[in-house]
Amino acid sequence: MRPAVLKQLVDTSQPELSADQAQLLFSCLLSGDIGEIEMGAVLTALAMRPLSVATLNGLINAAQSHQRTINVSTFQTRPLVIASHTGTAQQANLMPLLALLAARFGLTVFVHGTLESAGTTTSAAIFRELDILPCANLRDVSQALESHGIAWVPSALFSPALMQTDALRHRLGFSNCAHAVAAHLDPFQGRGLRLVAAHDATHAEQLAQLLLLRGETALL
Repeated sequence: MRPAVLKQLVDTSQPELSADQAQLLFSCLLSGDIGEIEMGAVLTALAMRPLSVATLNGLINAAQSHQRTINVSTFQTRPLVIASHTGTAQQANLMPLLALLAARFGLTVFVHGTLESAGTTTSAAIFRELDILPCANLRDVSQALESHGIAWVPSALFSPALMQTDALRHRLGFSNCAHAVAAHLDPFQGRGLRLVAAHDATHAEQLAQLLLLRGETALL
């Protein structure tokens, strides 16, 4: 990694990383070509200012090139892909209810996220109470989708490098860009229909710009 790239990241007066720069940098990180000290520096620098649409686009491209894929030819409907990487602390977590209702209406529902709670009510905990256990391998994913119309999948199962990066938040003490990127994963090679959640109107506008830039469709 060139020091100039890290300097550009840290110095807010410098232009944001282009999609190509971000993709190259994050690909090196996911491939393990960057040492721990440099990795921490990169993740810290990326967290110092909001991710632009161009930078996030490059990060997503890098993550997609490091993920495993699932064949959709055996499914009757286009899979609905829902990311659930955070829980709720003060409000009800209704994501599992949404996923189950979608499956009841005949949709093929693929829910992915982490198994960690971090003191919140996670989808993993709710699914466990409903006897919907996380898939252990990609074969289990296909079987669950074909038999029950819904699969609860740890994101590390199909994107291990990205989730290893996301797990560094415990050592660094803050969330890193891997968390934002994970929300855009689609193990179906772009053939899944993603449900993308926005925090507020500004975030929704950014996500809309990102989808237009990437030429993708999603439920926003």
